[in-house]
Amino acid sequence: MVDLQQKDLDLVLEYSRELGVPLLATSIVSQLYARLQREGKGRLGNHALIQALEPRAPGPGFTENEEVTA
Repeated sequence: MVDLQQKDLDLVLEYSRELGVPLLATSIVSQLYARLQREGKGRLGNHALIQALEPRAPGPGFTENEEVTA
């Protein structure tokens, strides 16, 4: 569940801050889980990460040879 994963990630990130060790990818995943929680999707499984990523995905007609600009 997203809620449980987020709780665990919060603990990991807190400990990493105490140690002074940046965990960039973990921080990004935590932000995605937080988005899902704000959207009321905290009881969904890990597959919900796709739902958090969909708004940032390229639109229809995108080919893998094209460059994505943000």
